[in-house]
Amino acid sequence: ARAGMSQSTAYRVFPSKAALLKALIAGWFQAIEAELEIISEKKEDPADQLRQYILCQLQRKRERFDKNPALFRAYLEIAAQNMGLVEQHVQVIHRGMAHLIERLLISKNLTHLDVTKATELAEDITSQFRDPRVIAVRRADCTDERANAAIDFLITGLCRPV
Repeated sequence: ARAGMSQSTAYRVFPSKAALLKALIAGWFQAIEAELEIISEKKEDPADQLRQYILCQLQRKRERFDKNPALFRAYLEIAAQNMGLVEQHVQVIHRGMAHLIERLLISKNLTHLDVTKATELAEDITSQFRDPRVIAVRRADCTDERANAAIDFLITGLCRPV
């Protein structure tokens, strides 16, 4: 109704409500996934890329929240009701993070470390800066400065001599 179109018009474009929801969710992730892919394909220092990868997620989600908190929360509600569709996109982002963690460990000659466990740790440490639900609730705490401190902690911990 807000878009000024009838349900029948929407169904001419989308054959079902499920198709509409799938398109909405894909639209949410599309720009972020494209930007993250560019970051992960660069041939730079893996630690710098990992930092960019995490900060990009924070900055884009924070921008969306700041621009329209009500729309941001509406997307969160749609996501909560369609976690199967969301999970496909979350896995794409997870694989990108794992790729960068693996490159970081190789660059520091730490190939004996478990990439899966290191990636899980990285995701745990940085979740506040990547999870849109946390960003919506703790927006004031979701700063680049705090994210960079967490990323420094993560990279230092991963690359410490054993």
